Amino acid sequence: MNEAAINAYLERKKACNLRIGEVKKQLRLLVMLRLLSFTLFGVAIYFAVKWSSAFGFLAAGSLFLFLLLVKRHKAKKQHWLFEEAMRSALEDELNVLDGGLPNLNVYTPQLPPKHPFANDLDLFGANSIFQIVNRSYSIDGQALLANRLSTIDGSEAVLSGRQARCKEASLAHEWRLKMRAAGSLLEQSSSAMKALRSWSASPPKDLPPTWTRIAVICAPFFSVLLILATYFDLISVTLMFFFFMIPLTLVGSRLKKMNALSNSLGKSKQTLDSLQVLFDVAHDVPEDAPLLQDLSGELQEGRLAMKELSSIVEMFDQRNNLLAVFVLNALLVQDLRSERRLVAWLSKHGVHMNTWLSVLAELEMLSSLGTLAYHIEDHSTYPEFQEGVALQASEMKHLFMLSSGGVSNDVSLDGFPSFDIITGANMAGKSTYLRTVGTAYVMANAGLPVLAKSFVFSAAPLFTSMRTSDSLQEGKSYFLSELERLAQLVSMAKNNEAMVVLLDEILKGTNSKDKASGSRSFVQQLMKYRVAGMVATHDLSLCSVTEGKPNMKNVHFAANIKGDDLHFDYRLKSGVCDTMNATFLMKKLGIVEE
Repeated sequence: MNEAAINAYLERKKACNLRIGEVKKQLRLLVMLRLLSFTLFGVAIYFAVKWSSAFGFLAAGSLFLFLLLVKRHKAKKQHWLFEEAMRSALEDELNVLDGGLPNLNVYTPQLPPKHPFANDLDLFGANSIFQIVNRSYSIDGQALLANRLSTIDGSEAVLSGRQARCKEASLAHEWRLKMRAAGSLLEQSSSAMKALRSWSASPPKDLPPTWTRIAVICAPFFSVLLILATYFDLISVTLMFFFFMIPLTLVGSRLKKMNALSNSLGKSKQTLDSLQVLFDVAHDVPEDAPLLQDLSGELQEGRLAMKELSSIVEMFDQRNNLLAVFVLNALLVQDLRSERRLVAWLSKHGVHMNTWLSVLAELEMLSSLGTLAYHIEDHSTYPEFQEGVALQASEMKHLFMLSSGGVSNDVSLDGFPSFDIITGANMAGKSTYLRTVGTAYVMANAGLPVLAKSFVFSAAPLFTSMRTSDSLQEGKSYFLSELERLAQLVSMAKNNEAMVVLLDEILKGTNSKDKASGSRSFVQQLMKYRVAGMVATHDLSLCSVTEGKPNMKNVHFAANIKGDDLHFDYRLKSGVCDTMNATFLMKKLGIVEE
């Protein structure tokens, strides 16, 4: 458990609580000022009509103040929501360090049905590796992280770059927390994301006519002239309101087009508001993280563009306030102004939205990787790349064992080909060991540190066969499904590219004699290719395949039976296992008699 991280989170939570209390006070004050300014506006209008048009200036001023306070209240409320999200993030990280899982929705990507290793290693779904690592809320961020974990495509240059960025992200504590807080405000679904991409990539073909530009420029001068003429009694208040019908009529002539534009924007409005906050936070990378800064620098234009879009969205929001929309359109033809601004924004920036979202997704992914790296920094090491070495590791643990302790073990697959035959009693740790190796291998390829004292590998493709099942829909038996899996492995191995293979109890669906013969032939076949691997088995006869093979060895996990007690030390040992426990357990559970 990372005590330094726990103390840091507790300190940040304490400061966050103080900020939340202060923001709540400011929100209450703003609500009261909004009420007073609106009341003043109503009184000024009454006096302007009843007594003197001079009160119209007071009405205009109080309305301007009201709208300013509304805008200020919205910004302050956004600040409050962000601080609440920050507190939730801190509480969740404290829970994670206590052995829990991050409070994010379970995400399962669309993977090929015959993925080389994802299903066997619990990469996705509930209680998965992805769920432990993920701190991304955007669909793009989650998809990119899923791809990073499910694809073995490293080289020394690639892995070096991944590790460097992961290290920088692990040290950017405040930035990571802000990324998570901002991301949690993003109420996003795949459909909302598709709608946003479609909206931004398709500027309206029906551009506003030229006369709308003239109206936008002339409207403020026209309004000032009318107000001054009324003030100096050159025209009556009634006539002033009549003349204000001209800009309102111009706006009304474009009402259908603007409603369609507003409706299309409305589908992405909530996503856009939250994205603007996430863009700001993502860009605010610490100065001592140059690699992250290079990446976030690509968001500079996007961040400014999103700010502009946010103000346009806010103007469209005013259309929900009948009083505001009437006054602003009468004085400034605001809807025409908003229409022209939005169309201009889409024409200039819309084509760049996909690029910005991709950069944002990568920063979210790095924030996720950096958080895990920070949490396990006291128990982990960054892997080293050495071409030709399949995998060598010492004192390695599974990620799931971080908070619960667990036993560490070594791995030694020196080159291609090489193979370990792993025997052992039931429940002694064979399958867990294979998943530990596979999980660490995936983490290493992703640029993460691994739970080990040392870890050296060459990032060759990974293939596992641990969980095969029958399929009633496809009419496949368990045995046929397993054979198809092994055939997939052989097909890949024949490409003569280096591979790391993890197999658990192959050919379970046939008789003992057939299984022994088939397993031996299969392992011997793999040794003809550049395959480094392990196979866990209960078939002791398979151990004979290592005889006279210096690049093959037998290792085992033992069970210690003393009287009515069964003990496991979960330590990997050299040689063939000489203790089994199936009959002992069946007798102990009363399945068979003594």
